[in-house]
Amino acid sequence: MRKLSNFRICCITLLWLLLCYLLIKGYHGINTRVALTIFFSGVIIFAPIYKQIKKRKE
Repeated sequence: MRKLSNFRICCITLLWLLLCYLLIKGYHGINTRVALTIFFSGVIIFAPIYKQIKKRKE
């Protein structure tokens, strides 16, 4: 995976937030299915980012 700059991390986060907003709006609110989808997508998106930030500090 390429090294992520702070700008790229911000762009990825904003895109993920936009997709979460569209998902919530599409389902007309939050239910269990939407909450689990948001949670698991967050894990998939932010786990590699967290690992890379942790490496950067070492």
